[in-house]
Amino acid sequence: MEQILDGLGRAQHFDHSRPVVVERRLARRTARVVDEFPALDLGQRRLVRHGGESHLAPKAFDTLALLVAQRPRAVSKDEILSTVWAGVFVTESTLATTIRDLRRVLDDRADEPTYIRTSFAFGYAFVAEVT
Repeated sequence: MEQILDGLGRAQHFDHSRPVVVERRLARRTARVVDEFPALDLGQRRLVRHGGESHLAPKAFDTLALLVAQRPRAVSKDEILSTVWAGVFVTESTLATTIRDLRRVLDDRADEPTYIRTSFAFGYAFVAEVT
């Protein structure tokens, strides 16, 4: 189990031995189809989609893991940058590129988000159901 602090300093505990399965709402009901919806395996640091592994850059994986861990709370850009890129100077454009790459891998759209919602001028939130 790993302990991660949320934006309010509260501890969140995560069991890396179990993959996180992401579900999304379809037609007002929750559907889970193993080969369609992604599974985020934190212990193995991999994203499984469509029955195969989707490749993510290390910082993209860390960003996705942080957003999933903090769901449904919107995480500020500053918090993402200070957590994922701790001690490294990067700009918000680096984060925007990382989010764009995540959306591409997840087949998500910024204008109709299924997984990652933009909180205008603030940050991002993971909005899909997680089991």
